[in-house]
Amino acid sequence: MGDVERKFPQDYLVYDKEHLLSDIESLPLQIKEGFALGKGVKLPKQTFRNIIICGMGGSAFPGFLLRAYLPHLPIHVHNDYDASPYLTDQSLVIASSYSGNTEETLSAYKAARRKGATIISIASGGKLQKLAESDHYPFIQLPKGKQPRAGYGYFFFALLALLIQNSLAKDHDKEIKVLLAELDMRALKERAIILSGEIKGRLPLIYTDHAFKTIGMRWRTQFNENAKIIAHSAILSECNHNEIEAYVHNTADFIALFLSHAGEHRRIKKRIEITQKVIRKRDIPVVEIATQGSTQLTKMFRLIALGDLTSFYLALRFEQDPSLVPAVEQLKKDLGPFIV
Repeated sequence: MGDVERKFPQDYLVYDKEHLLSDIESLPLQIKEGFALGKGVKLPKQTFRNIIICGMGGSAFPGFLLRAYLPHLPIHVHNDYDASPYLTDQSLVIASSYSGNTEETLSAYKAARRKGATIISIASGGKLQKLAESDHYPFIQLPKGKQPRAGYGYFFFALLALLIQNSLAKDHDKEIKVLLAELDMRALKERAIILSGEIKGRLPLIYTDHAFKTIGMRWRTQFNENAKIIAHSAILSECNHNEIEAYVHNTADFIALFLSHAGEHRRIKKRIEITQKVIRKRDIPVVEIATQGSTQLTKMFRLIALGDLTSFYLALRFEQDPSLVPAVEQLKKDLGPFIV
């Protein structure tokens, strides 16, 4: 345990009743096991016009992340009911739902089936597994007992292996080995503990370039679900065309978090510098969080893990169980059963 971890009140871990920290720290294991899960899945020998990943919340995030990591592939993420506007009978449709019971995903699955698309499902069980088995479609079985948002390593690497296995993406074995070697969870925990203390009591404004917008979204939603606070994310340089005017009448105590990486466009780097000056003039604290790594994959996953850990420790500072999502569960009850 590092010096920073020793200073964090260890009795705060009593609020982690569902052991979310262990799930976050299991990312290296998820990488290995997830990749193995997707390796054995064979798809029909055909040319796919596009890849459509249907999912919601934590089950959709791996799809957004895969699209960001493989921008040359025609990957679309569909997080809605019914058919994606990109759906054809030549689409590869991946139905992604950790529980297997997400109603939007089940609806999109049936729309894809009616269209005659090639379908593969990934879940820990539920109705999606039953549908896949009944329809004789490939199914990837995820480990049970996790929050969907805490199992993204299984999802992402199973899907990456699936694409590689079926010659839809090149081999990424070298990048994965580098990621496992450079994913220092202890150092990330210490940084997260400090950062959570800086954020507490403030509303995070999260900024990234376009390439890392999915990671900015991940930080935002993790603050929502884990720490139970409102957060905001925006993309440079788009926010320089509108949001930069919005710091005049502050209605909350903000903190600006700039998630940066070495691959940013030189003009984006200049925009970040100028934007930070504008924000500081409005007495808003600015924190630049530069990710490191020898590969793009490592940079992405180090930054994701840091965000997950920061939101976790922020929840503990609020004496809040980060795992529970009572408002989400109540909304599902209030909606009542959905008939596709």
